[in-house]
Amino acid sequence: MSTLLALPLLAMAGPDFTIAATHPASWLLLVGYAFGLRLVSKAKSEHLWEPRDTDETRVDEPEEASAKGKGLLALWAGFVMLGLTVALCGYLVAQTGIGLVERVGISESVVGTLITAIATSLPELVTNVAAVRQGSLTLAVGGIIGGNCFDVLFLAFADFAYRDGSIYHAITNKQTFVIALTILLTGILLLGLLRREKSGVGNIGFESFLVLVLYFGGMALIALG
Repeated sequence: MSTLLALPLLAMAGPDFTIAATHPASWLLLVGYAFGLRLVSKAKSEHLWEPRDTDETRVDEPEEASAKGKGLLALWAGFVMLGLTVALCGYLVAQTGIGLVERVGISESVVGTLITAIATSLPELVTNVAAVRQGSLTLAVGGIIGGNCFDVLFLAFADFAYRDGSIYHAITNKQTFVIALTILLTGILLLGLLRREKSGVGNIGFESFLVLVLYFGGMALIALG
């Protein structure tokens, strides 16, 4: 994800160049995402690396699925309906955010970074917490990492929809700050995965505590700015 986020930063710092009103970095984001998926699939199929059990290894023991007995078609239908519901809610959240900017006078950066971003991320939060509580730790971590990587592609889709040139050169310093902060937070989490800390602050590891401090500190700077 950090590699994908570096592309928008390079596009912002580079010349305002577009092809059919789309910056080449948007296409590179799509190619980079597809290439990353291929690498992950190749590493799994060719066993380029394998996890090793240790005394600290915790095996996923998911609870028995509550949907037992339902047909595959019913499960897919329910999944699609829930997905469409989330999409509709996302559109309504965006319209509500625009209304807040116009009527209340709140900065677009604040509304986008704090209000709409949190609202649209709540479904992912609920999904991952539910997965953890049911013992599906791998599913939860995969959802977090995969979801964040896919979210980066929203910049490319936004650039495709923006017809007045490169969206990367319409972005303000606050958005640049958020991208840099996201890269920093991702790096801290990766270091936490490597370090495997056993103790921390309260019930969370030190890297998680540091991520919370940096995130809320960064959001406070944006709100006050």
